[in-house]
Amino acid sequence: MIIERLVIYGYGKWVDQSIQVKQPLQIVYGPNEAGKSTLVDFIKSILFGFQTKRQAVHGQYIPKNHSTYGGEIWFSESGRHYKIVRTQGTHGGDIKFYDLEHGRELTAADFQQLISPIDRQTYNQLFYFGDVSQSEVYKLGEMDLRRRIQQIGVAGANQWIDLQNELEKQSQELYAPRGRKKALNAQLRDYDKLVGQVEDAKHAFPKYERIQAEIDQLSKKLQELQAKLLAGQKKAQQQRELLASLPLATELQKLSRVSQSDIKDGFQDHDRIVLSRLTIALDNHQKELKQAQAKLKQLSDNQFETPVQKFYQANKRQIDELINQLATQRDLATRIEFLTNQQHENDTTLTRLVHSISSNPLIRVPRLFDDQTYHRVSDLLRQRQGASGQTTRQSTRQRVQRSVNRPNMPFFVIGALIFVGSLAIHQTMASWLGYFIGIMVLGWGWLHPKREVSTIQQSSQSPKHDWTFDEIDQQLNQIRSKFDLSDINEDRWLSIQPTIRQIKGIQADQAKVMTQLNNDQGKLQMYLDSWQFTQDWLTISADQPTEQLNQIEQAVFHWRRLLDDYQNEKKKVEIYQEMITNLTDKIKQVTLSKQTFFQQRGVTNDAEFNQLMADQQKIKRNLTRKTEVEQQLRVSKVMVPAGMTEIDVHHQIDNLNNQNNRYQQLINEKSQRRSELNIQLNDLVQNGRYYDLRQTLANQQTEIINSVHRYLALKLSSDWIQTVLNIATKGRLPKMLGLAKKYFQILTNQHYRDIIFEDRISVVRSDDVHFVIEELSKGTLEQLYLSLIFSMAVGFSSQYPMPIIIDDGFANFDQQRRQAAYEMLKQVSQQTQVIYFSANLNLEVDKSLVLNLNKL
Repeated sequence: MIIERLVIYGYGKWVDQSIQVKQPLQIVYGPNEAGKSTLVDFIKSILFGFQTKRQAVHGQYIPKNHSTYGGEIWFSESGRHYKIVRTQGTHGGDIKFYDLEHGRELTAADFQQLISPIDRQTYNQLFYFGDVSQSEVYKLGEMDLRRRIQQIGVAGANQWIDLQNELEKQSQELYAPRGRKKALNAQLRDYDKLVGQVEDAKHAFPKYERIQAEIDQLSKKLQELQAKLLAGQKKAQQQRELLASLPLATELQKLSRVSQSDIKDGFQDHDRIVLSRLTIALDNHQKELKQAQAKLKQLSDNQFETPVQKFYQANKRQIDELINQLATQRDLATRIEFLTNQQHENDTTLTRLVHSISSNPLIRVPRLFDDQTYHRVSDLLRQRQGASGQTTRQSTRQRVQRSVNRPNMPFFVIGALIFVGSLAIHQTMASWLGYFIGIMVLGWGWLHPKREVSTIQQSSQSPKHDWTFDEIDQQLNQIRSKFDLSDINEDRWLSIQPTIRQIKGIQADQAKVMTQLNNDQGKLQMYLDSWQFTQDWLTISADQPTEQLNQIEQAVFHWRRLLDDYQNEKKKVEIYQEMITNLTDKIKQVTLSKQTFFQQRGVTNDAEFNQLMADQQKIKRNLTRKTEVEQQLRVSKVMVPAGMTEIDVHHQIDNLNNQNNRYQQLINEKSQRRSELNIQLNDLVQNGRYYDLRQTLANQQTEIINSVHRYLALKLSSDWIQTVLNIATKGRLPKMLGLAKKYFQILTNQHYRDIIFEDRISVVRSDDVHFVIEELSKGTLEQLYLSLIFSMAVGFSSQYPMPIIIDDGFANFDQQRRQAAYEMLKQVSQQTQVIYFSANLNLEVDKSLVLNLNKL
């Protein structure tokens, strides 16, 4: 695999970044915190999957700006170009794999097959070189190197190696050349000891046979005595069982008079339950009947129909029809109250406006000037004011411009439209709101007239005419009389014209309000007159229309509630009457059922039934006890002879016990003698039993042979597994060891010439001095470890070509060692791709191979 490009969507500090990777050697330079370790982890994560929080020791590098977590790696393999895309998801992330040569998408399984069997752990062991753990290097030996190689080169090598180790462990537990506690070693020592014991046992064998013969005779006699003792104990036990069965036999004799024929039908437990249910049901029904009769009497005593209930029930249809009109009448009442308020507001406004014209409350409102009169008055007043300095007037044609207050027509039009629309939806709350808004708009148009400039063209064909004060006063008096201005000074005539116009408008509006109000009041009064037939039961005392309607509604609601209460009481009476009828029927049925129950059993009341029930229960218990006693006697298999007494049984038991005691005494004496002989025999056995020792010796020989066979099988199986693994690795180990020596020579500038692999690794200096790895400096130790890693990576590159990543692996090297390492990198890159990350770049390297992270 040759990495060609890294495309990062979001990973740690890297966001939306594309990095071209040079081949076959790429040096990535950047100071600390520049993102080198992030790039290394990005490559591993895209190839092998994102780690979980527990696995990711240094964090998961999830971007902080919510960018897409993941990215792409473009690479080539066997001359074909691919692209692997991994983004955030379960089980290591979501994978998309593309064949760029043919422009098609492959599956995640295809990618896994391409890099198999390399995973993150194997990659870190073979192709990644970072911080060196000295303890890990100290533990390396040829077997550890072989194990790493075989883990990659052989499918299931871990299981084979574990099996080989287990076989070796088991074989070592069996035998070791210089072992003492091993199983086979101990068997061989025991075998030698037994050989000597067999020779010693030959001399004591005759005495052993004589004692053994006496022990056999005593054992036979003991068997006879124990048989007699057992027979006597059995007879004594039978007598004790007979003694225990005598009370049962006596009880059975007393119960013999009880038979199944004594049981009568109808006196079972379920019959008692039936009677109990009938009795409880009868009591409950009688109790409920008394309660229902008492409640019915109470309701009947309190039930009566009031006059108002009779009146409402007689006139219910007419009252309901009137109540159905109540919603419409409410709208009418609301409109009447609104118009009444509007009338009062108009009266108040008129009074205020009239007072603004004159302080005399009895004055008639002057008539409104027409335009000609308005300009005439204005001209007369002006001439009177200037008559002392002017004696003639211009007779030529003049144009006079005046500012005239005219009604604001747009407001009048809008108000009229609203008013007409309200009439169209008459008798609703919205219509009254429309009336109010229309009147307000009309009033605004009247109170805020539009100022216009009018041009008055005056012409006089007559010659100049001189106006005297008397002539001016005469004309003004004519105007005063014509327009009812007797109590108002001439100087105010023009200024009060807007007020007069406003008064005339309000008076016209007031006339319309009065007309509508009278009409609505007439309709409401007609509705109220419709309720005259209820005057004995309904008193309308309120002044406001809405309150009058509320009184009507409350009265009708009260009548309805009284009628409902009366009807509910009647319904309750009917319910209780029906309940009494049902309970009476139930009482009759239960009484009849109970009488039938007594007749079937030949009794007349509960007491007689309970007495017979108790007698039947006693008979049943006696029958049950009789069956139990018979069963016990049958199980005990004891035959009780007729006329046998407890005294006779006790006498036989005492005789048997005396006989058994004599047998037991003889058994104890002979057992004691046999124990003494066994002690003598054990002494001889401890000194060696000839035949037993010979048998034990033969058994030991068999065990030794079996152990040897098992040991050989374990060793041969272990050797066979190792041979198979060596064949499967195809000789990689020698090749890798040779590469490791070559790389170690390059890294140390030929200061060391050889590496020796035994149980532990040692190195040979150029002057043939040997050093174990514990004696090496940290820098030399890292050179050795780097040589081993590179040798394994290059050794696997032909079958598993993966790029080698070095993460500041030369940090502890001096300048000379770093330069030697760089030379080795150039050689290694001829076999497989190398990506070297460093924070210190003071080497003589090709600058075109350097990627400066600070410039991205």
